[in-house]
Amino acid sequence: MSEARTEAEVVMFGALDSLFEKTGIKPAEIGILIVNCSLFNPTPSLSAMIVNHYKMKEDIKSYNLGGMGCSAGLISVDLANNLLKANPNSYAVVVSTENITLNWYFGNDRSMLLCNCLFQMGGAAILLSNRRQDRSKSKYKLVNVIRTHKGSNDKNYNCV
Repeated sequence: MSEARTEAEVVMFGALDSLFEKTGIKPAEIGILIVNCSLFNPTPSLSAMIVNHYKMKEDIKSYNLGGMGCSAGLISVDLANNLLKANPNSYAVVVSTENITLNWYFGNDRSMLLCNCLFQMGGAAILLSNRRQDRSKSKYKLVNVIRTHKGSNDKNYNCV
């Protein structure tokens, strides 16, 4: 467990340090934090680890999403978009990562080695803003986020 926590810290803090350095935004300015990781969901949560490490403000809206697979990043952006609509003049940070430490296959069965090839250590952090003064320096504009949920269909639900 400690190795998985260390992996999460290296990846998340590395991505966030880079984001804060490039944007000049201070961690205390973040109003919304959304973290997603499918397989590693410790207590305290990954989002709590970030809030504690960067000493973010006490009223931050913090969310930790897990078990959502490859769609988690897009789901997180959609959640951030909706939260920004309800919270004017705010910054939102989305951190997406996967943690392989506890799920690495050490055996010799070639059919089981595919996951070791597909999934590696990594993560990303993005900053979203609804502040007028950020429009001129924004790299992109989030125009539409369209989601459908096929979980009510048994065939779709059981495909994983």
